[in-house]
Amino acid sequence: MDESLAINPNDTNGDLSKDVMKLLNTFPFYAHIMRYVRRYPVDEKRCPTAGVSFNEMYDDFTMVWNPLWIKDLNEKQRLGLLVHEMSHIVYRHVIERRLEPHALGNIAMDLAINSIIETYYCASVELPEGGYVPGKRPQLDLAKCSDEEKAYLMEFADMIEHFPPLMPTEFYFYQMLDLQKKHPNVSHNGTVGFDSHDGWDKISPEQRARLEGKIKAIVRRAANDANATSNGWGNMPAELREEIL
Repeated sequence: MDESLAINPNDTNGDLSKDVMKLLNTFPFYAHIMRYVRRYPVDEKRCPTAGVSFNEMYDDFTMVWNPLWIKDLNEKQRLGLLVHEMSHIVYRHVIERRLEPHALGNIAMDLAINSIIETYYCASVELPEGGYVPGKRPQLDLAKCSDEEKAYLMEFADMIEHFPPLMPTEFYFYQMLDLQKKHPNVSHNGTVGFDSHDGWDKISPEQRARLEGKIKAIVRRAANDANATSNGWGNMPAELREEIL
């Protein structure tokens, strides 16, 4: 990460501190996860939207965001973004060996997370525009696509629209991979969601084993914090708590 691109905006519209406090009231568990995540705004050259990754310099998980993008989100979308990003940590996406091709792996992880958010949390949060959600047809830019690319992407959009909710990452990935194999001359060059997954493929096997323990410790501490208060889990249903723990 290029630290020279980190900024400290005076514009509170690009700040997430108030949203973290709101998250503490609505989804305390995810707010507790954020206590163990280094976070700061960056220039749009570093990250056009937002994302989480492991920062080797600090030996920490880090969330960064572009304030110019954040300030155009409404309150529920900012909360949805925070839940989405912390879910990438909770479900260990930031350290897993990435599925190849990476573009489809990224989409599959987002489909799994966003399905949970849309199913269980839609009364409290929204997802920023551009996110992939099972059962919802994605908006794809076909303007510069060849006829073969257009045919593939139309089938791809149909597949997303008919995906069932609450399936694991691998289910979505291999369904999309089978479709891509039917179009061997086309690689997926559509949008890959609203957030950045940069750096996830740079973790060595040795680091991965150590960071697995680090994430487990973070989740355990956040769960203990959540259990310590009467509303510590907020709107999170019991079945999700069991899955996470």
